[in-house]
Amino acid sequence: ETARRASKLDEEGLEVAVCRHGVILKGLNMYRGEIFAYPLFLQKELQAATNIHFYCTDISCKYWPYLQKTSVSMPELSPLLQMRPFLSVMHAKAHST
Repeated sequence: ETARRASKLDEEGLEVAVCRHGVILKGLNMYRGEIFAYPLFLQKELQAATNIHFYCTDISCKYWPYLQKTSVSMPELSPLLQMRPFLSVMHAKAHST
């Protein structure tokens, strides 16, 4: 019964952007699973409202090349490239094994 009830839900998850202190800055409901449109939206919203220079996400290794490619065809996204991505040490170690 739980699976049947869950299949009727519109949302597939929640994605949030937090500061280094863990305070939620922006959030959104995911409706189509994990697609790059969600972090792109959050990054764009934060860049417009604040003076953020860095962002940390566990998908930077895939998202950053996507953002570089997308900003070529959508120049209005090019200011997002001024934010620098970084990964946690644990994520970097996972790539090296």
